Amino acid sequence: DISKLEAGLVAPNPEPVDVAALLGRLHGEFAPLAEAAGQSLRLVAPHLTTRTDPRLLERVLRNLLANALRFAPGGRVLLGARRRGDHLQIEVWDSGIGIADQHIERIFQDFFQVGNAARDRREGLGLGLSIARRLVTMLGGSIDVTSALGRGSRFTVSLPIADARPDVTPRAGATGSAGVGGSGDDGGRLVMLVEDDAVIRMALVLMLEDWNYRVVEAGSGAEAEQLLASLIEAGTEPDLILADYRLPGGNTGLMVMDMIRRRLSRDVPGVLLTGDTSADRLREAASAQCALLHKPIQPVRLQDTLASALKL
Repeated sequence: DISKLEAGLVAPNPEPVDVAALLGRLHGEFAPLAEAAGQSLRLVAPHLTTRTDPRLLERVLRNLLANALRFAPGGRVLLGARRRGDHLQIEVWDSGIGIADQHIERIFQDFFQVGNAARDRREGLGLGLSIARRLVTMLGGSIDVTSALGRGSRFTVSLPIADARPDVTPRAGATGSAGVGGSGDDGGRLVMLVEDDAVIRMALVLMLEDWNYRVVEAGSGAEAEQLLASLIEAGTEPDLILADYRLPGGNTGLMVMDMIRRRLSRDVPGVLLTGDTSADRLREAASAQCALLHKPIQPVRLQDTLASALKL
């Protein structure tokens, strides 16, 4: 395959591609495999159309999904898409073992496999990501990865988007719904999302963006503090804080809200997410004057809660 690619014997055949339909087919194929292995595979696929080679793109995504499920035993994987300016981003997130910093670039090299120094070919050849990068480059795009050991990875395929515009009506079965996050003129209200679970965070980001909110995200209280400093330096502030209750390092979403409100010297609206249904959480949320939603999050309930908190 690599020889064919480098010899120019493989050429893309662009055609109109319904991205939601493509991702839906992949989800339908991989979800039963994930369930059988005690994993979950979630899909977030708003309607987007572009012009590319669907067979080559599907091959890339199959490799990314297979890897995500392989390296997230018992964990969660999310397949999603979103528009970023004039580019389409298709992302595969997992809550798996992660990749060490020194291996990030090497994983795209021929025959390199993390954790297979003995080159046991029963574990594969280590060519999948190498071929994937070549194919994405051929399609005029790029493929990148961010990862943290023990917390998971995110692979992002970015492609030019042609003759396409986002549809606010989500694909049936996908997470998200049409909504009013703000006016299209100003790009919507700015939500600061603080959630340490990368897969849940991505699902929330895609939902919020589908509702026309702008989103900045952090995975911990410390990251949220750094993010707030960057926003202040850029002359902007969050309109709302959406935070998980339990965060790394003993922090809580309520502590993050308090920090932001003190820094900005105003009561920024807040929505707290938690899987804890105890009365203590209800009292804490009421004391902090923020709304409380229990996990698993229902999109319609979240959308209504955000609109209420922002008095939309």
